[in-house]
Amino acid sequence: LLIPSMAFIFRLLYIRRKQFYVEHLVFLFHIHAFILLVGGLFLVLKYFFEIKFDSDVQFGFIGILILYILFAFKNVYKQSWAKTIFKLFLILIAYVFVLIVCMAIISTVSFLLF
Repeated sequence: LLIPSMAFIFRLLYIRRKQFYVEHLVFLFHIHAFILLVGGLFLVLKYFFEIKFDSDVQFGFIGILILYILFAFKNVYKQSWAKTIFKLFLILIAYVFVLIVCMAIISTVSFLLF
């Protein structure tokens, strides 16, 4: 539910660009795959090599993800830095909202089917 919903929001946000819904969907799959890959690598480091992750390392992890996403947006949508940062901010807010709604829908459906 989350990725297709966000692809629709991308389609609305980048309405002037001549990109199809599927292109936004593929881009979101790419971003989520990167987040899962980096998160998995951090978990491997944490559990197999017993590395302690304090808040500084966690903020660094989030910073790496946000920088990667920022440069990915800049590369894919080819807009100015100001527009890219502004739209990324809007998308992060929309992402949190859509995530909460999707979690509520999935939790309700799971509860009703249980």
